[in-house]
Amino acid sequence: MILTTGHLSKQTRLHNKGFTLLELVLVMALSAALLSMTAPSLRNFTRSKPLSEAAAQFIALTEYARTQAALEGRIYLIYINLENNTFQLTAEEEGEFQDLGKEFGRIFHLPEGISFYDFTVFSLLDETDNPGLMLSDSMYQENEEGEKLIAFFPDGFTQPSSFFLKSPAGNTLEILCDSPIEGFRIETPEQDYFL
Repeated sequence: MILTTGHLSKQTRLHNKGFTLLELVLVMALSAALLSMTAPSLRNFTRSKPLSEAAAQFIALTEYARTQAALEGRIYLIYINLENNTFQLTAEEEGEFQDLGKEFGRIFHLPEGISFYDFTVFSLLDETDNPGLMLSDSMYQENEEGEKLIAFFPDGFTQPSSFFLKSPAGNTLEILCDSPIEGFRIETPEQDYFL
């Protein structure tokens, strides 16, 4: 008997309902294979997240310091303590550098296991390097306590510096400002840099 209404019979509908056990097993096997291929990259992503967040936090602080130095007409310094893995922003007031007394002036701690590595402060340009461009003296490099200093000047210039943030897993990011007229940026170094 042929149905002309286009509807399937009740018996046909019951027979085609659901998945077979073989179809379910195949879907589970494919899912497991895909998960096993992506798991290592997901593990590296979660391990490197604190490293990238610490780098982004530092970059944000440098942008704030550079802007405020130009707006307020005074020198801002970031103190970097390599032993404690901390950094803090201060501002010049009456010849001395004072805590800011607000959120950006607090002591920032790197996440556990993340550390500063290979800190370098570059000398500032003088007029012989770039005619017509004269910058402040590069006296801000290190204080008596051995903390590294990065200076931000009222004329908009930055003390060029470079350092690495390193995680316990061996992941590294470079924080770099190689010119006094540029801001800091994040770069990923070659894998064999620390080997």
